[in-house]
Amino acid sequence: LIEKQEGSDSAMNNDKEQKHHSCIINLVIGTLYCEKGNFEFGISRICKSLEPIESKLGADTWFYTKRCLLALADQLAKQMLLLQQESFSEIILFLDDIDRHGSGMTPFYGDEVQTEQGISKSSKKGGETIS
Repeated sequence: LIEKQEGSDSAMNNDKEQKHHSCIINLVIGTLYCEKGNFEFGISRICKSLEPIESKLGADTWFYTKRCLLALADQLAKQMLLLQQESFSEIILFLDDIDRHGSGMTPFYGDEVQTEQGISKSSKKGGETIS
């Protein structure tokens, strides 16, 4: 199903809405896997959903990505989950990319700014939590 969707997305025009369509599908799939406790696949799917980060990172996508990363940090802090080192490395590289590309973005949800920190600062705090 995922490969079929990615194939149909590549066949479509490179319109901004169509790019976000596959991003949202992969983000939802990753979130569902995280919800069921398969964080390694879920987080990797979420990381893949935001590629390329410069065009798909926004307040809404960062909000849902951050929720899954914080759920992972919660499970790790409670020692209810162990991750392989390569998963940690992938998450840290992902957060570094978020930091680079999200430095000028401010997270808006609806009509209000929910937090005074930008996406970049939020990703740094997430990286410190997971490390």
